[in-house]
Amino acid sequence: MTFYGVLYKLFAWFFRWIFRVQVKGEENIPSDGAVMVCTNHISAFDPFIIIVSNTRQIFFMGKKELFKIPVLKQISKGVGVFPVERGANDVGAIKQAIKLLESGKIFGIFPQGTRHSGEDPHKTQIKSGVGLIEEKTGAPVLPCCIITKDNRIKPFRPVTIVYGEVIEPSEFSDILNDETLKSKEKHKKISETVFNKILELIDGEANER
Repeated sequence: MTFYGVLYKLFAWFFRWIFRVQVKGEENIPSDGAVMVCTNHISAFDPFIIIVSNTRQIFFMGKKELFKIPVLKQISKGVGVFPVERGANDVGAIKQAIKLLESGKIFGIFPQGTRHSGEDPHKTQIKSGVGLIEEKTGAPVLPCCIITKDNRIKPFRPVTIVYGEVIEPSEFSDILNDETLKSKEKHKKISETVFNKILELIDGEANER
């Protein structure tokens, strides 16, 4: 068994238990091939919660500071989290994300860029990273949302993960082919389009409650 397999077996049950994780829409997760999982961002635990909600290994970027703590460094690396310099144009991290998708892996990313604990996701700013990686890879996008009371992750407070339908790369063609837009504008627009799908999942779940 791989190191990831061992860690997953040891920690998946723990994270599912301590955060009372419930998963919906699992049938929308592609069984193989590259896909970019995009979700809202509430806490530092989000990558791990998403990882244990999926039987395929998902690779995430994690803030560089996590890797300065030996135990967290080993766990993060073991489950597929790699460092990114937040607030900077970390070309190396972007290249690694692109490489993962080109090799048929699942890469997870937060369109908001940073955590927004306790905030209404409808009112948060969206970064352009998703659009940049989408243009470079043409990977299918799997929208996903993390839902919990007051948008705050706390132990033993139920967390619901909802996976939506895959967004095919062709759905971004009009944006990418729009010659009136600069590259950064295209990237931002793609990111916003994806995040709107995430908001639809959030709103849909709210309406069911």
